[in-house]
Amino acid sequence: MIYGIARDSILRLDVDTKDVISRHPYPHLKRWAATDHTLTLDWGSHATEFTTVKTSDGRVIAELMSGYINIMLRKRGDHARTIPEKATIKQPPPLPPKRAITSTDGM
Repeated sequence: MIYGIARDSILRLDVDTKDVISRHPYPHLKRWAATDHTLTLDWGSHATEFTTVKTSDGRVIAELMSGYINIMLRKRGDHARTIPEKATIKQPPPLPPKRAITSTDGM
């Protein structure tokens, strides 16, 4: 699987054809956690399991997602809920992945 970060959602793509298999809008994202080697996404009631992606860019991807989410919140006029630029995100305890997916170059 290949995951893509878009301005309004996270995409899951087919490795060979690059066709979109699924699209997960940011409003469905309940929380996320990044480490140096993984990115874990919690879709709340929109999925039965966490998505854990093995990547060396977990923190960079989380910052990119935070930026897109802040833009969406500002456009909605929800300034109180935006994430401060220099905020430190408290990391939850590590979750044992039920299914880990290795990212490929070009993510």
